[in-house]
Formats: sequence, structure tokens, C-alpha cells
Amino acid sequence: EDLAVYVPFGPDGSLTPAMYWGPGNIMPLPIIGKYLTYYHGIFLEPEDLAVKALGRAIKELYSEEGGLCRFHRRWGEEILPKLIEEAYGIEVNMDEHNRELLRKIIEYDKRAGYKPVFWESI
Repeated sequence: EDLAVYVPFGPDGSLTPAMYWGPGNIMPLPIIGKYLTYYHGIFLEPEDLAVKALGRAIKELYSEEGGLCRFHRRWGEEILPKLIEEAYGIEVNMDEHNRELLRKIIEYDKRAGYKPVFWESI
């Protein structure tokens, strides 16, 4: 049986999901419309997809926080902490920094009354 799965607009509207078709692009996330997710067209169990999406969001924020083009993320994720240390003389754990940033964004979303809307189907 074929079923349609789509991202609802939610009670007050929502941003359009990213243009790539992948389960990670239409899942409920704190930030929609960016590539802060696992965006490959592979269907995984929901728990596995959530783990991969969070891991990818943390890594994608390297580009966002470091001012790097996301198309250079492969080498950028490796070198950005070294560049920050060299340029500013501070050591930063980018994974922990980005994890904390996501926590703050989620907390802000909750206070603002925004909750990601789960998939609907017909």
C-alpha cells in the first residue's frame, strides 16, 4: 500500500523543507530549511535516523559557526578547531560547543511556542 507522508505547516506556519528528498529533510527538527540533518535518501528506523540527524547537525554547525561554505565541510570539520586555535589562541571543542548551541536553540523554540510538527500521512 502506498501512503503519502508530508510535512504539515503546523499551527502557525513553517519553513519549507530543504530541496533534497530524504527522510532527514522532512523530520521534525529545531531548525528547518537548513542542512542540519542527515539528508541521504536512506530509510532508517526512527531512532537510528534521529541519532544520525543529531550527529550531522552538530557537524554541519561547524560551517555555520566557523563561517565556512558547507560545500567545504569535509576538510573544514577537520581543520576548523585548529584554525580557531591558531587564529585566536583558544581551544574549542566544536562538538560540545555545537551541542550546547542546539540545546539553546531548542530552549528558545520552546519558550517561543514553536514545536516541530511531526509527519502526517493520508
